[in-house]
This record gives sequence, C-alpha cells and structure tokens, in this order.
Amino acid sequence: MKISRLHATADRFIKNHPDHDSIDYAYYMRALSTYNGAESLLSRFLDLDPSERDSKELSKAFSELADFTARFPNSSYAPDAKARMYYLREMVSRHELTVAHYYLKRKAPLSALRRSQEVVQNYPSTRSVEGALAVNVQAYNDLGKTELAETNLAVLKQSFPASSYVDEEGNFIPLELPSDADPSFLYWISFGLFD
Repeated sequence: MKISRLHATADRFIKNHPDHDSIDYAYYMRALSTYNGAESLLSRFLDLDPSERDSKELSKAFSELADFTARFPNSSYAPDAKARMYYLREMVSRHELTVAHYYLKRKAPLSALRRSQEVVQNYPSTRSVEGALAVNVQAYNDLGKTELAETNLAVLKQSFPASSYVDEEGNFIPLELPSDADPSFLYWISFGLFD
C-alpha cells in the first residue's frame, strides 16, 4: 500500500500541530488523499467499476472520512465528506456482492453466504442489500438449508416487494450464473481489464 505525499504531509501536520485552527482541514485532506488513491489510474481512464477491484483502500478511505466527521461534525468540509462516505459504502457493499457471486460461481455457497451476510449486516442502507438477500436464498438452497432459504426469501419479499428475484407467484428466481467459473483467455492477457 503506497501512501501519498499529501497523506504523509497531513499526518505530520496532525501530529505536530494538534491544536491548530485548521486541523479539520488536515484531517479532511488526509482522508481525501486516501479516497483519491483508491481510484487507480486505469480505472480513471478506462471507466472501470471500483467495486470490482480490491476494497481495502476504499475501506481505509471510509474509516478516515468517518474519523474526520466524528471529530469535526460542524466543519465546512463535513458535508462533502459525508457524501463521499455514502459513495464508498455503496462501492464496498457492491464489492462484497461481486465476491459473493464469484463464490457462487465457484460452487462455494458457504463463502458466498458469508459475503452476502456482510452486506446485510454492515451495509443495510445500501442498494446491494436486495442482491445480498438473493445470494442468501441461493446459498442456503445450495447448502440444502431450505428453512433458512425460506426465511431469507420472506425477508426479501417483505423488504423489496417488487424484487426482480421473486416471480409473480412469490417464488424465488434462482440466480443465473455462468457454468464456467474460470476466466477467459482475454481476461488473463489483459490482467482482468476485459472479460
């Protein structure tokens, strides 16, 4: 993990001047440098979805923005920080859902279940919750745990009455996953940029 010069400078300022009038700006710039670092150079120019890449930097940026907003809730930078936190929560939850789908493709329903439950428990206000509940139902069905699958299906129907994962009769529509879980040759030679 490479730390930017801006991040290091902000860290030094925070350490050496904890009572400065502009300390909120230093915390904000530290978090912003991590946020900007989470976007790779390739993702900026190739319009790649950040949720499909490693989410460690996104999580770190979220933590630093959360630390900033907790320390300085009335700062003039707080509204921007909160908007960025909202975006990061969406990206991290989508990443977890992407990984859950990958595990379902690899016939690893227990691992998929763990990732989808992470979304439901830790990111309940995100748009990924509907998909995570569908992964729960699919994973429990794959594991032969029909009672737990039915419980999750009931939660899905109650929380998302117009869910695309439920048909007109109220039955679960199994997730359509490709039968081959191995990436294509193009995926490998392009380092995952193209599938």
